[in-house]
Parts: sequence; C-alpha cells; structure tokens
Amino acid sequence: MATGRTNAVTGSAEGIDLTKVTASASDVKTGRKFYDSTGTLVTGSVQVKTAATYTPGKTDQSIAANQFLTGKQTIKGDSDLIASNIKAGVQIFGVTGTYSEGTDVTISGEFTATGGTSESVLNSQFQTGDTLRSWTLSGPSGSGNIYFAAGLSGSGTGVCVTASGPNKVSTSCSVSYSRVSFSTESPGGFGNGSTYYYTVEVHRG
Repeated sequence: MATGRTNAVTGSAEGIDLTKVTASASDVKTGRKFYDSTGTLVTGSVQVKTAATYTPGKTDQSIAANQFLTGKQTIKGDSDLIASNIKAGVQIFGVTGTYSEGTDVTISGEFTATGGTSESVLNSQFQTGDTLRSWTLSGPSGSGNIYFAAGLSGSGTGVCVTASGPNKVSTSCSVSYSRVSFSTESPGGFGNGSTYYYTVEVHRG
C-alpha cells in the first residue's frame, strides 16, 4: 500500500503526493477509475442520468441528487398556461386565473348593404366585459375576404378577432361600443340593396 510520496502507482510521475487526493467513489462517475489517498485503485459510483423530459402534473417531480447528467433535462411548458384559461383567483405555476363563470350569448342581426366596402351596424345587445368567441356573416358574397371588428369594450375602441377560413382580422378596430363592422377588400363590395345576416358569439359573466 502506497502512502505519501510514491512511485507505487504504475505509470505515475515521480513525487505524486496521494495524500492530497480527497475524492471517493461517491464523487466520481460510475465506471471511471482513480487512485485514492492510499494508492488503491477505486471505481466511481455516481450514477449517470441521460436526457429526459418532464411533463408537469399534480405532484412534484424530482431529479435525484448525486447523479452525473450526460443529457439535457427538459421541463415541458404549455402555451395554454395563460390567465384567461384558468378560473379566476386560482393560481397554477405562478399564473393567476382571470376566467370567470358565465354564459355564452349569441348576438344576431342583419343589415341592408348600401353597395360600399364597409358596413357598420348598431346592436345594443353588446355589454361591457363581453369577450368574443366567434362570428359569421351570410348573404351575397362580397369581393375578396371579409374583415370584422366589434365594439365590445365600451371604451369606444373595438376588439379584433382572428377568424377561421377566408375571414381575416380587422386591421382597424375603431368601432364604437355596441356596433359591429364588416369590410371587404377592394375592388368591389357588398351588394347594393342586398340583405346580410350576422351572428356574434360572446362570453358574458
């Protein structure tokens, strides 16, 4: 057994002081070998952890201590973790919810087009605090895509909505409270004298 300054370790340089070695098997990656302070060949025992992905759930998940990480450890995120998707007052992963119980309301109406590219319709069924769900417009086709905006805020400024299909987001949402506005791309427009019907789904409460 070699102690102090020694040449007992095969291949070692003259004058290595093994008494300064402080590592133990539990400090070294499993499978790796080293000489301890007594000159004894020791195999490391620290377990290896490869890459892993963790999906948050209802209970805590832990990465055990004293492991050698050889791969990236990924904690999953979710883009739906936003206040409007969480019940008001409930906190999930640091996000406090704003969604409140309420009812879905369908607001409908019609208008007779004047032949232009824009129509604005007064509809007093809208209430301050309504949040937009979806909308539809039916009637003779206008030229190009239909843009939509609705005055739901009560502040004199409308709220835009991203709609599916060929419908587009209104690029100008200056729509007064209790109004809906439809616009078409130029050239062309709504058929003069034609009747159009709309529905707007809002969440209230």
